Order: sequence, then structure tokens, then C-alpha cells
Amino acid sequence: GFTGPKQRNPNPKIIGKKPHISHIMAAFHRPFDLVVFGAGGFTGQLVSEYINTHYDKSEIRWAIAGRNRAKLENVVSSLPKREPICQPEIIVADVSDMESLRSMCKSTNVIVSTVGPYAKYGTPLVDACIESNTDLADLTGEVHWISNLLDQGYHEKAQKTGTRIVNSSGFECVPFEMGVLAVARMVSGKGDASVPSNERGNDQLKSITCYMQTFKGGVSGGSIASVLNILESANPSELMKVYRNPIAINREKKEDLEFKEASDQTVPYFDRTVKTWTSSSIGALVTTRVIRRAQSLLGYPFGRFHYSETWMVSPGPLGFMKSWMTTIAGGLFFAMLTIAPIRRLATRYLLPKPGEGPSRQVQQSGYFRAVMVGETIQGKLAYCPIYGRGDPGYSFTAKVLAETGIQLAKTRVLGKNVENSEIGGLLTPGCAPGLGFDLLERLKRTGIMTCDPQFVSNRSDIPALIHDAESIPNGK
Repeated sequence: GFTGPKQRNPNPKIIGKKPHISHIMAAFHRPFDLVVFGAGGFTGQLVSEYINTHYDKSEIRWAIAGRNRAKLENVVSSLPKREPICQPEIIVADVSDMESLRSMCKSTNVIVSTVGPYAKYGTPLVDACIESNTDLADLTGEVHWISNLLDQGYHEKAQKTGTRIVNSSGFECVPFEMGVLAVARMVSGKGDASVPSNERGNDQLKSITCYMQTFKGGVSGGSIASVLNILESANPSELMKVYRNPIAINREKKEDLEFKEASDQTVPYFDRTVKTWTSSSIGALVTTRVIRRAQSLLGYPFGRFHYSETWMVSPGPLGFMKSWMTTIAGGLFFAMLTIAPIRRLATRYLLPKPGEGPSRQVQQSGYFRAVMVGETIQGKLAYCPIYGRGDPGYSFTAKVLAETGIQLAKTRVLGKNVENSEIGGLLTPGCAPGLGFDLLERLKRTGIMTCDPQFVSNRSDIPALIHDAESIPNGK
């Protein structure tokens, strides 16, 4: 397992309840640090390949799991051979077989799951993880499922056993949660004792706006399957209630209900900060909710700030036309998918299937670029470019999920995540004890993403900074 010094608390405030000592000691007697569940699928294979390539058995004891042993054996045989060999063990487990899930969970300290749609397949695994006190990281962007789990008391159940259930541990949220933490750390001076006191800020955030600039990569079949599952199985009125609510997954604080969050952007507008036309971001329906939940659970240590997300298009008349065309086309596409016969035809002939993915070349050449602009209570401006390398929906996501799971395992095997920590609950990568700032540094150190905030003197300087960043090829 992992060895090393105890980790300091990476978060400004601890959340959850202390686990019973029996749960802590159980972590030392399990054969695996980490299990990749869903390794027979496309994304699961990428996660397995990443771990196999970057870690050996002196660093991590791991296994792969899924319902089809033959597929898993093929995954193992296809993994790149290296010295020292880090080939995983195989576990057969199926979401329809609760005993197999329990057995898998009891064999490991952490599970990373790529088995979605999570609203359809995720709840039994959450049950088994909480029952076994096994930490879990998944890729869900299904806010309505998280909302349902909260309504059913899963946050409190996980608190009771000290189990970290970390949702949304892929592209949809991690780079943006990490960006928020990077800006907040610079502005407030909290969360990083290594920064000299004379270089720390002493301010609080008023707002952060994330501007998506570039996305190069394939569309995830798993994400499409999640959307289709929502349209097939969920009650439309209940869905609208959840996704129209900017604090849909905030439950713990009364003051959340009293703070007027900005609603999501629905139509194009010209943004005077970046001097360009912008359009709505479908990802904002997930990211904004997750970030707001994280800050609520942390107790708003960086101020009670507004967070919003938008897509940059381009300036001038061309930008006006493009922003409206993409908005209308996107609206028509989703409206058509609500019609069952059209949805079935699109599923059969047009849309990527779960388990399908782009070529190796597309994965490696993909990247994304975003910019965050923060404003503080004292009127200062923060600028933070974010780059992620690899196809966002596949290569990048697989790396992030793997590193999230490894960071969970690293802190778990030490007994407690951090000294005197209270660790359990339905959490996010930005607020889970043992993750947060430490995950940010891990992703930067491994070169998976870059995230370097700075103060700017004038708002008028921001368009030039963005233009300079765009001249860097592939976010490198």
C-alpha cells in the first residue's frame, strides 16, 4: 500500500462525522487499494491503461472489475507491458448482483466507477460502498440522481460510516472546481501554508465567471446515454424542477435558500469583460451546481460568491450570428430528442453508443481551454487560464478519475485522510477531505492540467491575456 507522512488538512473546514475506529482499521486489511469498476468499457479501459502505465505494485495494489470475465481478461492482456509489471487482478461484479458488489467493495479501499448511466446503475454501488466503508469516485453529471440520493439520506448514511462518495470526478466538473480553488487560494491566502504570508491575499470572492474557449475531442457515448436515460425514465416536471434550481443539490444550509443565485444563461449576449459574444453552456447545468454544493459544504471559506459559466464565441456581427445559431441548433436538437420515435432513430443510427470512443490519435490530440475571471469584495480582479490535455470526454477524464481514485487511496490507507478529520458524505472533488487543493496539485504535477491564476490591474487587460493564451497551440 501507500506509505508516507501524514497529510495535512488540505481544506479550510472539515465536513462530515468521525468514522468508527473499526472502519478505519478495516482499511489496513484489504487486498487492494483501488478497483476500477467498469474496466471492460471504453473509459474503464483507458483508466486501467493509465494506472498500468504510470504506477507499479510498490505504489498501488489494484484490480479491475466488471460483469464479463472474458472482457476483463482481454483488457489485462492488452495493457502495455512494463517493468516492474503492474498488471491488475480481476474481479467479477455486476450491479444486478448485490452480493458481488459487496464482495468487491470489501476487497478494496477505493472504487472508481465508469458504469453509467449512474441514475440507472449507480445506486446499488453507492449502497455497497457505504455498507463496506469503501470510498467511491464516479463520473456522473446527472444532477437529478445526486438530488435523489440526497433526498433519500445518502449523505447522512455516508457520514455515519465515514465513507467519501465523490461524484463528478471527470471533465464535467474537476477542472472547473480546481480552477475555483486556485483563484480562491490566491485571493484569500487560505488552503496553502507553503505560500509566504507576504504573498497571500486577504480578501474574499464576490464572483467567478468561467469562459469556455476551446473543446477538441469526441462526444462521450456514456454522456449521451445518460441524457437519453434521463429523457426515457425521468418525470419531465421533476427534471425541470431540479435543473432550473441553481442550488438543486445544496441541502445542508438554510442560508443557501436566502442567497439569490444567478440563473443559468439561456440566450446569447455580448460580454464586456472578454469583449466577445457568448452563448449558453450545457455543462453549466452540472458544474455550477456541483461547485455551489462544494462551497456550501466547506462553509464558504472564500466568501459567498456567485459562480457562472458560459461559452465564448467570437466578437462582431459574425459572433452574434454564430452564438444565436448554436443556441437555436442546440435547443432544437434536445427538443427533438424528447420525441420518442426520433430519439430511438438517433440512438440507433446517429449517436455514439456507450463503450464506443474516438481513435487513439483523436484522444491524444484533443484538449480544452477555459478562462476564469474572479472579482473580489475589495474590487480586485483575478485571471486564471485553464488547460487540459487529451480528449476531454475520454483521455482527460480517464486520467483525472484515476488520479482522483489514487489520491483517495493514498489518504485512506494512512488511516484517516488527515489528522482529526471528519470525512464522510456525498462530496465533490473540490471539497472532499484528502482531495481539494491536494488533488489540484496532483493534477498539475502530473501535467494533466495547468491552472495558474494571477491578479490583473484593469478589466480591459483581460481580452489581451486571452488572445495571448489562444496563441499557445493545444494548450501547451
